Amino acid sequence: TNYFLKSSLEECIQFASAACELDPQLGEAYYVLGKAFKLKGMLYEAKSNLSIALQLLPGRACVCLSLAYVCRRLQDYDEAIKLYLEMIRLYPDLEEAYKSLGYVYLELKQHHECISLWRQYTFRKRSMGDYTKA
Repeated sequence: TNYFLKSSLEECIQFASAACELDPQLGEAYYVLGKAFKLKGMLYEAKSNLSIALQLLPGRACVCLSLAYVCRRLQDYDEAIKLYLEMIRLYPDLEEAYKSLGYVYLELKQHHECISLWRQYTFRKRSMGDYTKA
């Protein structure tokens, strides 16, 4: 992803697309392509490429979180919730998954689920000794 800093998104898309064509099993190329499309606001293209990346790189947190974010932006809330819950299952200490899922619940006006989720995360952090009072 350092390529984003050195080049234009169009060049990034061009090179990542070429990498995908050369090696259709190269999950990282689909991930980079999906991230580039996300940055350009091309969310359907981002979702497509990130979905392929997740199939090739199952359980990779950065891919799953990026795909969940795109699903949320596309208002595909069921898919976003499923992805965030999978991240919490695989990485129970991944704060970003809890926060992002909480925001989805807020957007859906599912306040009880949001509060329950954030309580669960706060309890988890306290039990691990990671919680400090402000």
